[in-house]
Amino acid sequence: SLQRLLAPRSVAVVGVSAEPTAFGARTVQNMADFDGEVWCVNPKYAGQMLHGRPCFASIADLPGSPDSTVLALPRAGVMDAVKALGAKQAGGAVIDAAGYGETDMPERAEEETLLRDTARSLDLPL
Repeated sequence: SLQRLLAPRSVAVVGVSAEPTAFGARTVQNMADFDGEVWCVNPKYAGQMLHGRPCFASIADLPGSPDSTVLALPRAGVMDAVKALGAKQAGGAVIDAAGYGETDMPERAEEETLLRDTARSLDLPL
């Protein structure tokens, strides 16, 4: 079911930074009127308020299971984040990362397939 991902009551933004023009920061800022919980994740800012929202060191440290998650991470960090979201029983994730199958590099296409298969095995919609 895509219900939690598409109609969330809680959202986590993983990889959000203090830089207000960065993708993760803009994502959090665009949720200013969202009625649910919005959690930032970045170990560099853990325990602080970031763009008016609490920031946690990791997905595992979140106070609940996010219904929807935005991964504003480099490709190298996406797989670990997907596994952590699966362990947290998150509702799904939107990934903002490049460098997969669109590169026409066979090893990157394989990495994309592995990511998709991992998410499916965790029942985590992407």
